[in-house]
Amino acid sequence: MSQLSVVGETRASALSDHESSGATATPRGAALRSNIAFRWLWLSRAVSMFGSSLSLVALLLYVADGTGRAFAVAALLLVGDFAPALLGPLTGVLSDRFDLRRVMIGCELAQAVAVLVIALVLRHRRPDDILSCGING
Repeated sequence: MSQLSVVGETRASALSDHESSGATATPRGAALRSNIAFRWLWLSRAVSMFGSSLSLVALLLYVADGTGRAFAVAALLLVGDFAPALLGPLTGVLSDRFDLRRVMIGCELAQAVAVLVIALVLRHRRPDDILSCGING
């Protein structure tokens, strides 16, 4: 018996077990269509992720154009990757102790303020100045 037929038989038996258990499959996106609160949550996260992605691209292009150094872009990406890992334990404690809804809204508002501050600060500064301030203290 070939390995492909064994996989096919295993899938078929798993499907028949699922059907006999009485479990019903929900169509994709059913929760999104039927639950208004979940729809708003999903939409707000999608808008937030889109905005975060755009701001990261803009910041990367700004740094790359202003400095012309790959190190500056790499440093920016590394800081973006290490910050969540370093702040993970603190955010875990906060999410366990406080209402998750308020924590999430507070984090989104803090992120919006941070992006606004970055935009206002970078409006009149060159990336070389910012990078040298960060390295030289």
